[in-house]
Amino acid sequence: MATTFVPLELGLIDEGECLQKADQALGELQGAMMAYRAEHGDQALAAKGSLTLKVTLAIEAGDQTYSIKAQTTQARPAPPATVSLAFGGESQDAQPRLLVRQSGSDARPPAQAKLCTNDGRRVDAETGEVLDE
Repeated sequence: MATTFVPLELGLIDEGECLQKADQALGELQGAMMAYRAEHGDQALAAKGSLTLKVTLAIEAGDQTYSIKAQTTQARPAPPATVSLAFGGESQDAQPRLLVRQSGSDARPPAQAKLCTNDGRRVDAETGEVLDE
């Protein structure tokens, strides 16, 4: 049995493995934040990620024995919200519903005709149906 003891520090939890995992998670979070910014551009401004290290000490049975639980968790930003438009009306069975073009909603007023979808598929000018699948 070891005869020399030192006060518990973060670097000593699980023989240093706790801090190694926290550093690894911090690196992953940095990569995720950079990828988020690259994917979402200006919409990513003010998005936040976080890394939490939670250490829980619990009293165990036995003389002067405690358990040490260490856990890291990451919170990454959710994708930015999208906003599109619909107008109020009635469904074919006279139920109040929000109505959109057959090609789907977008940021333009729904009554405005469309020649193609945002991803470039052609839209039939008469019916509003997407022609290219």
